[in-house]
Amino acid sequence: MESAGCEAEFAVSSMKGVLLTILFLSVSLISCREPAPVLLPSTSEQLALSIQPNPVGGDPLPRVRISAGSGSVSIVVTQRWICGGRVTARVNRAPGDLAIVVRQSMPDSNVVCAPMIAVLDYTGTITGLSAGSYRVRVFEAQSNNRSRLLSSVTVSVSTPAT
Repeated sequence: MESAGCEAEFAVSSMKGVLLTILFLSVSLISCREPAPVLLPSTSEQLALSIQPNPVGGDPLPRVRISAGSGSVSIVVTQRWICGGRVTARVNRAPGDLAIVVRQSMPDSNVVCAPMIAVLDYTGTITGLSAGSYRVRVFEAQSNNRSRLLSSVTVSVSTPAT
């Protein structure tokens, strides 16, 4: 009789071990999956960018800094750049919401340059904003249709000086 109790206890203990192993493997597989691509917002205007070398670089990249000013919002994206590549940015303005889509296109096959990867700061300023709170999202559009959200913050824009 005692033997049957030990066998039942062993079976329950073994089942717990199997269930814990299955749970662990399931969580591991889920965490290893690629993140789902982000749907990019439609954009209605070009954002002029100024591009400067960033000798400090650093990790992790890309890095995004967003600041609000008087009737404006500025962004600085620090990113790796490939020789011959182009960087563009477009904006979607909605009440209380700014979405910026930054796109780095691969080098043109006709461009001749020494292979190099540098770290650059792409700076842009959105002007003509009314005073108030804005959610600012910066997206990176990648050539392989895998886009990602780089940053999302809320900033307060002050009244423009007259």
